[in-house]
Amino acid sequence: MYIRPPKKKRAAPIRVLILLALVATGAYVLIWRRDLIKPIQVGPTPPPTFSATETMAEADKLYMDGKLDQAMDKYAQAAALDPADPAPYAAWRFSCLAPADGQRRGKGSPGGWIGPR
Repeated sequence: MYIRPPKKKRAAPIRVLILLALVATGAYVLIWRRDLIKPIQVGPTPPPTFSATETMAEADKLYMDGKLDQAMDKYAQAAALDPADPAPYAAWRFSCLAPADGQRRGKGSPGGWIGPR
């Protein structure tokens, strides 16, 4: 009666193939398809930045509400965001030409329409 060490079980071949396929898939994604992995945000999210179009829309609303000074400031911000776009400069000009009492002339009035667009 001899004492033999117990036989080691072999790994099942299907288990080895599955693990090999998972490793190969992970390597493929990491090397060639990096765009599938979203980057992790470290720290607080940055504050939203407004585009020139959004700033122009806000300035137009302020202009239509009669808040000309605030509208002129927003038009200046829109012009600074996109200096090549002539729309903020034209709207800025219209806000400077608005009557001092805040009354805007309508489309049918003799003076014509004064407005940003």
